[in-house]
Amino acid sequence: MARLFSSLFLGGIIFISYKKEYPCKKAAYKLSDMYTSVDMRLTNLYSLKTYPKYSNDFYYISKRVVCTVFHIVALFEFLAKLRKILVYAKESRIICFPFRIKTLTLQLKEMKSMEKLKNVKAIAFDADDTLWALQNYFEDVEHEYCELLAEYGKEKDISAALFETESKNMADLGYGCKAFTISLVENAVKVSHGKVEANVIAQIVDLGKSLLHLDAKPLEGVEKTLACFREMKKYKLAVFTKGELMDQENKLWRSGLQRYFDVVTIVSDKTPKAYHRLCRELDVTPDELVMVGNSFKSDIAPALKIGASAVHIPFHTTWAHEKTEEFEHPKLRRISRFEELLDIL
Repeated sequence: MARLFSSLFLGGIIFISYKKEYPCKKAAYKLSDMYTSVDMRLTNLYSLKTYPKYSNDFYYISKRVVCTVFHIVALFEFLAKLRKILVYAKESRIICFPFRIKTLTLQLKEMKSMEKLKNVKAIAFDADDTLWALQNYFEDVEHEYCELLAEYGKEKDISAALFETESKNMADLGYGCKAFTISLVENAVKVSHGKVEANVIAQIVDLGKSLLHLDAKPLEGVEKTLACFREMKKYKLAVFTKGELMDQENKLWRSGLQRYFDVVTIVSDKTPKAYHRLCRELDVTPDELVMVGNSFKSDIAPALKIGASAVHIPFHTTWAHEKTEEFEHPKLRRISRFEELLDIL
C-alpha cells in the first residue's frame, strides 16, 4: 500500500514538474530522496516474505505480523514526511500537486496585480490608514467607551448601538473625530435611557478629543516611496481624503509629509463628482489618474467608475462603514506594501 501510494504520488509530482516546467523540482527532489529511503526500507521488509507459505506455521504467522506492522509504520512515516513537503511547497509558493491549480491561480492573480499601470500622470493618495494609521485608535477609544458604559449593557450591544447612531448622523455630521465624538455622547444618553452621569459624559468627550492629537506617524515605507516619486518628477502627487478640514490638515502637518504633495484636497465624501473635481484640479483626465488607498468603497470603486486606475492597499482593520463587496477590474492593482507602488508605476 505504501509503495503504491508513494509511487503514484511521486510520479505525478515529477511529471507535472518537468512537463509544465514549474518551479516544483526542488520539492520533487526532496520528496524523491525521502521516497527512496522509505522504498529501500520497504524492499528489505518484502524480503521477509521468503518464508514457507504454510498457514499453520508459527514462523509464517509471526513474519506476516511483523511485516504488516512495519508496513503500517512505514506508511505513517511516509505520510508525515509528505505533509512536511507539502507545507514547504505551499509556504514557498511552489506550484506542486495537489496545490497546483489553486496556487497557479493565485500566482497568476499576483502577476496581474504587479503589472505596470500605463498613461499615469497623477497619483492621489488617501490619508487615514494609507499614509498613517487611524482606525486602530478609533477602536481603542470605542473599547474604553464601552467600559465606561458597562453598567448599561454589554460591549457588543453598545458598539452596535453606536454604529447605528453614527450611520444616522452621517448625512448631517459627515466623517471625522468631531462627528464621532457627538455620536459617542448621543449614544451614551440613548443606551443609558438618560441616566448617564455628567462626569461620564466629560470622560467620553475627552476620549473623542484625544483622537485630535494623534502623532500621525507615516506607515512603513510611505515617506521613502513618496520621496522616490518626488525625485522622479514624473507624476503630480495629491492627498485626496475625506473628513473634517482642520483635523485632516493638522494630521498632515504632524506627519511631515505635506512637502511631497502638489495638491491637498479634503472632501466631505469621495463621490465620482469629487473625483472629477480632483482631476480638474490636477489638470489630468480620469484615465491619467491613479488613486491609492485602503478603502475599496471610498478609494477604489468610485475611482474605477470614472475611468481612473486604482491601487488597493488593505489596512489590517477596516471601519464597518467602509466594508463593501470587492471586485476585479483591468485597471485595479492590489499590493500589500506601500513601496510596491514603485514596481507598478
